[in-house]
Amino acid sequence: EPGRARGEIRIEGLRFAYAGNEQDGNRAALDNIDLVIAPGETVALVGASGSGKTTLANLVPRFYTPSAGRILLDGEDIA
Repeated sequence: EPGRARGEIRIEGLRFAYAGNEQDGNRAALDNIDLVIAPGETVALVGASGSGKTTLANLVPRFYTPSAGRILLDGEDIA
């Protein structure tokens, strides 16, 4: 059991494609994302509609599973 989290989120080489997209020749929703968010830091995700902001936010609580890469909370892989 991880106990109380400090809150560092580290995203390494993250890729995500919705089911069926890669077989149809469409690109991944997210590709090769690297990001570090320090405990207590506020981060804004800004971009055009359909650019993957909500997808990225939904990967952190494990609503989706990345196609590649990993997400770490305080150095522990959330998978």
